[in-house]
Amino acid sequence: MEEKRPRRKLIMRIMTVFIVIMLFLTFFSNTILNYSLPEVATATVSSGTVTNRVSVEGEVEMNSDYEVTVSGQRVIKEVKFESGDKVKEGDVLFVFEDGENTELSEAKDQLESLEINYAKSLLKMAPDYEDDNEAITEAKADLQKAIDEQTEAKKKNKELDALKKTAAKAKAKVEKQQEKVNKLKEKVDGYSEKGDYSTATAQVETDRAAVKSEEASLASLKKELSRLTEDYNDTKDAYSKNVAAYKAYLLKLDEYKKKMADFDAGRIDKEPEAPDPVSEPELPSEKEYKRNVEDKQIEIAASEERLAAAKEQLKKSEKAVKTLSPSVDVNADYKVENKTLELYQAELAKADKAVEDYGTVTENEAATENVKTKRKALETAIEALDDKKKQDALTAESEAYDKKSSEKEIEKQKEKIKKLEEQDDINQVKSKHDGIITEISCKAGDTVTAETPIAKVQIEGSGYIVKTTVTKQQANLIKVGNTATVENVWDRELTAEVKSIKPNPENAGQSMNVVFTIKGDATPSENIQMTVGEKSGRYDTIVPSNAVKTDSEGKFVLVVTVKGTPLGNRYNVKKVRVDVEATDGKSTAVSGEIFEWENVVTNASKSLDDGQQVRLTSGN
Repeated sequence: MEEKRPRRKLIMRIMTVFIVIMLFLTFFSNTILNYSLPEVATATVSSGTVTNRVSVEGEVEMNSDYEVTVSGQRVIKEVKFESGDKVKEGDVLFVFEDGENTELSEAKDQLESLEINYAKSLLKMAPDYEDDNEAITEAKADLQKAIDEQTEAKKKNKELDALKKTAAKAKAKVEKQQEKVNKLKEKVDGYSEKGDYSTATAQVETDRAAVKSEEASLASLKKELSRLTEDYNDTKDAYSKNVAAYKAYLLKLDEYKKKMADFDAGRIDKEPEAPDPVSEPELPSEKEYKRNVEDKQIEIAASEERLAAAKEQLKKSEKAVKTLSPSVDVNADYKVENKTLELYQAELAKADKAVEDYGTVTENEAATENVKTKRKALETAIEALDDKKKQDALTAESEAYDKKSSEKEIEKQKEKIKKLEEQDDINQVKSKHDGIITEISCKAGDTVTAETPIAKVQIEGSGYIVKTTVTKQQANLIKVGNTATVENVWDRELTAEVKSIKPNPENAGQSMNVVFTIKGDATPSENIQMTVGEKSGRYDTIVPSNAVKTDSEGKFVLVVTVKGTPLGNRYNVKKVRVDVEATDGKSTAVSGEIFEWENVVTNASKSLDDGQQVRLTSGN
């Protein structure tokens, strides 16, 4: 008995420890789960104003400048001005050491050499293609003859077709008129003034009633067939909808089974709700439907046969009445129509003779084949000449290229010599405009070469500009011609206007270069700050700009939703589509299924999906 007591105490202690551990896991499981969730920072949706304006700044520059260059190699003897000095047109900027323009003499020597080489290239004789050209000329003549024959054949076939069509029309007129005469002949032969007219009339009414009865019966049968099809289609539509509902139920059932497995395994806390059961739909019998349709079609066919027989009987009885009660002189009509038939027969004989007398013509197919043959012969002759020229060109390609290259080099060298002769900068260089020297890149004793800028001069009186760079999103808020407000200059009258908006070559996909025209009392190199864009507007839903995201379908924000549970609040994100109405870069006004005081995600520790559970940062 004493040995069982320690054992019982041990069991009780183990059970107590197990219960404590289970309680700990139950109450702290939510906290443990939270640490595995993505962490998000949020901001509250508010209302207010957003100014669609962009703030920029930049240095004032002259609107245009020019680079000072020399025509050949020079040695700087003296620099007359410094950077920042004002100069007048004609002022001497640089003085060079005495010497000749070696570049001009070298250019003339090179031109002479180029012209000699070019003259040598002209001595080469062009290859002779007289025999090949003669063969091509003969092939062209043969092809033209074949084309003329084809054209004439088409013309004659067209004329013959017209005559045949005239004969066919005449024949149709004769056949139609013959039928008309035959009918009149039957009336003439069967004409009689005697007979039981009242009996024949009564028979017509009886036959008409029979036709009307059969028509009503046929219409009823067709209506029943249509109703069979409509009922079957309605049943199939209902079956399709029930199949969709049943498939959805199966998906929900599978999901419920998975959740129940998770619940039984302790992976989730709340027991899932079972979906409402949906019975499997029964497919309507297509075989029975087709059998009913076939039966009804058999009845319709029998009804149509009875209706046709009744209509035929009605025609006979109506014809009998007309025979017993003629209203026109049938014999006179027969004579007139027979005379017309004779005229039509004469027209047909004349048309048939015209076709017979036209004679034979060349078939279009034969003429077309002849054209193809002659065209192929011409193509062969041309290809032979091309092949010969290509073969000759392989040996003369280098000389021909050199000839063209020499012509271009000679013209280029002549232009260079002309430019060097026109320039008078052997001993000094003068300013071409009034302005301010902004840069000097040489000093006394330096050797400078042609076309290398040795100074830059901003032209006076050309106005002022400010160059700046903005993001592509900011560039969408401004337009060429927009007036900008200068923010940091109050003691002078300055106005600014957007002159141009172009992609930034260094980052074309992300930023744009914007140039402003500045008017007023501006000072070169001073820094000015400006704002440009649309005026402010009041909006009901404003979020931080970094809360607005973009995917393939457009703009959206992630709204944080909260759901209370026994273990605390649970936070999820919901993707909401929005349209951007205005932005100032920092804040953005949006519209959509989003409301004031809701919280949106501004930053997250990892990418988020719609409906995903998250945890808030400690500052939220």
